[in-house]
Amino acid sequence: MRFYGQHSVKCQPDGRWNYPYPQCGGTVQCSKPTKNLQFVTLSDEKTEYGNSESLIYTCKKPYNESAGGVLMCQNGNWNGTYNCRNKICPPPPYLQHGDYSIISTKDDVITAVSYTCQSYYVLTKQHEVYKCVDGKWETPPKCLRPCEIDDIVKKYNLQLPTGKVYIRHAEKYRLNCRDGWNTGSEMKAYVDVSCSDGNLQIDKSCDAQNNSK
Repeated sequence: MRFYGQHSVKCQPDGRWNYPYPQCGGTVQCSKPTKNLQFVTLSDEKTEYGNSESLIYTCKKPYNESAGGVLMCQNGNWNGTYNCRNKICPPPPYLQHGDYSIISTKDDVITAVSYTCQSYYVLTKQHEVYKCVDGKWETPPKCLRPCEIDDIVKKYNLQLPTGKVYIRHAEKYRLNCRDGWNTGSEMKAYVDVSCSDGNLQIDKSCDAQNNSK
């Protein structure tokens, strides 16, 4: 059996437990490593690898200052990453939920990149160029997670939208109160919710009935 998620969870201010939730299940396997895959050749390339199975890789030019190495699948995770180097620069840092575009090279070695995020993810620093200086890359940005408007809004007497709705980090989205309810002192029939790196922020509730005095 494989353990998924975090080893501890915390109740957020909005009353939800932080994701991913811990759970056990499934066969212990590792997916094919994707970080810097374009810089290596795999000896036995496949989609899934069993527990304790080894993966031999060789580094491609011009990152073959180190010839290659061996990774092992341990309890659903690889015990390392591809270690490919060049005396000028190593491969650009991997960005989870994102990718990079090459800005400049030297002797076919990448020396500057810009990053972008997948749809609905937000880059922490926009329109920045990241360079390799003295053989080390500048710290890359992050891709901040979107939020899904889900059933938690019902706890605040808010109407759930029809269909799936995602909002980006720092964006706001207006939700209507359930019929016959409002926000109380402000007497508003709606609440503006926002997203903070995957956590839906709801600071008001429709807790007053329209006919209440």
